[in-house]
Amino acid sequence: MKHYFYYFFLLLSSFVFSQNQRTLSPIEYQKLHDKARLLINSNIESSFFYANKIEQSNNDLHKSFAFGIKSYLYQMKGDSITSKKYYKTSIDYLNKLKPSTDKTKLHAYLLNYKGLSEWKRGNLNVAAITYQEGLKLSEKANDELQVVKFYSNLTNIYQEIGNFNLAIKTGRKADKFLEKIKLKLDETLYFNQKSNIKIAIGNSYFKKYKQNKLALCLDSSYVFYKEALNYSDDLINNKIVLNKNIGTVLMIKQKYREAEKTYNNTLLLSIENNYQDETSNIYYNLGFLNFSLKENEKAKLYFQKFDSIYKILNTKKSEYVFSNYYLAKIYNEENNEVEAKKHSAIFLDELKNYNDKIKREELEVNYNINSQKIESEINEIYQTNSKKKNLIYFLIVLAIVAINILFYFNYKKRKSAELKAINILEEYKASNEQQSKKVPLNLSIDSETEMKILMKLEKLEAEKYYLKPDFTQQEVAKKIKTNTTYLSYVVNKNYNKTFSAYFNELRINYVINEIINNKKYREYTTLAIAESAGFKNADSFTSSFKKKTGITPYTFINEIKKREL
Repeated sequence: MKHYFYYFFLLLSSFVFSQNQRTLSPIEYQKLHDKARLLINSNIESSFFYANKIEQSNNDLHKSFAFGIKSYLYQMKGDSITSKKYYKTSIDYLNKLKPSTDKTKLHAYLLNYKGLSEWKRGNLNVAAITYQEGLKLSEKANDELQVVKFYSNLTNIYQEIGNFNLAIKTGRKADKFLEKIKLKLDETLYFNQKSNIKIAIGNSYFKKYKQNKLALCLDSSYVFYKEALNYSDDLINNKIVLNKNIGTVLMIKQKYREAEKTYNNTLLLSIENNYQDETSNIYYNLGFLNFSLKENEKAKLYFQKFDSIYKILNTKKSEYVFSNYYLAKIYNEENNEVEAKKHSAIFLDELKNYNDKIKREELEVNYNINSQKIESEINEIYQTNSKKKNLIYFLIVLAIVAINILFYFNYKKRKSAELKAINILEEYKASNEQQSKKVPLNLSIDSETEMKILMKLEKLEAEKYYLKPDFTQQEVAKKIKTNTTYLSYVVNKNYNKTFSAYFNELRINYVINEIINNKKYREYTTLAIAESAGFKNADSFTSSFKKKTGITPYTFINEIKKREL
């Protein structure tokens, strides 16, 4: 009898397991897919719920998406290790699929989640490259909504690296594109994207204000945050971020009580929905607000609460550095020598260790404005409360200041090269929107002849004939059986540039493409790269490359390598 029960139980278990592992129908998958994506910014746990349902499907495409979206959800919870594991699994399932438009769309979704996760981790260069790759795939698959999302996310990256004008331009481009496809979207989806874009543009204006202190930029950020709230009723995460940012604008405008009220209301919402990352940031802002108001006891409490969350999540590094700075000042005013010295030491140690990451965080602004003044002030506190004031200590402090000065100039130099490299990637993606001025010709040929020349020219482009050293106007005219006058006219009319500028740009674009996509190519010598692109020598190639991009090939290669580390 026992054997009968055993086999019955085995049969029942197999039935239940098979029910849980069935393949979702296309309609079922799409419904769960849309719900999981829409709920990311409003209810993480609900998004997890729908992603888990998708994961139970036997379909590899479904599983790939489920693991991909969960990788970002885990990152939103501050779990980078699990996030990376889930993303790797999503790619494993993706690689099992045969080439198709659906696979291309899915790959773009996964890249979007990877970019968002890397952004959360502070790896802006990796996020930018990932978004560019995903944007290209979405355009290839004609996935208009995902194109909007990538533009919106790139807006966030550009404002993070300090290219505020490009960020605002890209954000407005995303908004304009969204309006074009508005009628194809349901209201929930439209509101979701509208909110994200308005936040991104508002953040760009806010960061621009922090750089130039123009009141107009601060006012513009406030306007965009308020507009975004109109689209964020059902988006809890966005609502928290927006109210937190509005509170910060109010604090800058010295409307402290109004800012405090906004922060406290937002804090309750953040705690209620378990957004620890945003909660910690609000604690820090409340600490700074109360420090500004000389309400030291409340400031101490908020900074300590921030520190407790930081030790769990290990995010918001810049805020952690400066929470210890403010705590050191508070304890120094209270004549608490032990605590003042303790937090001074933490500040100095963390600031020194964090210098390589300054440009990734908000600390960059504070550092550029008053880094040396802050270090001098905190060292004074440290010395006042230290019993051993001697020459060795003085030399250590002096060394720290000297290191920071050297780092500052080195950082500015490196950042310039990095921004130029990102601009190259942007120009490469946009098919070189900045082109030479058109040279007018007093010539007219019939459209049929022009089309024949253009088609033959495009065929030569496809065959990469321009890589040959003898790709001259005379040789090309001979090759396509026309004359140089007609050839020059067609190139000028259709490409807005002279023939020499045209073929030179083809060669440089070829090199940029190879450097981005071919790791072996990056190891070539400058001369080898020059010859591979049809240049006669390394000097002329380097000159042409720098004229177009603003940096040398060697610098660009190094920047690409750093982004892949």
